[in-house]
Amino acid sequence: MDSSSLSIGHPPGARLTFLVVRRRAMASGSPSALYMMLMILKCQLPEVTLEQMQRQFEKEYRITISDAGRHAAGPFPPPTQTELDEEWGYLEQRLSRVQLKCLRHPPK
Repeated sequence: MDSSSLSIGHPPGARLTFLVVRRRAMASGSPSALYMMLMILKCQLPEVTLEQMQRQFEKEYRITISDAGRHAAGPFPPPTQTELDEEWGYLEQRLSRVQLKCLRHPPK
């Protein structure tokens, strides 16, 4: 897999959900959040196999992904409104910085 950026846009709401999922996975090591990250990314990159994604996650996060682990993780608790609001705020901040940078340094 290459390391270029990926914009998550489908289904609607997936971007904010992914940001919440990623934060949970990184903050607590939540297995259900990690598996949800895989599923959201798989929807965005249908040309990449689940096995390729699993290998990349295992390498990046130093974990082992297995069917048994996936079942043991249980269901992913949906994002709370507070989590969605926080991620929306962070996303707005990031986008405004990018837009400001583009205004200061337009492409040539």
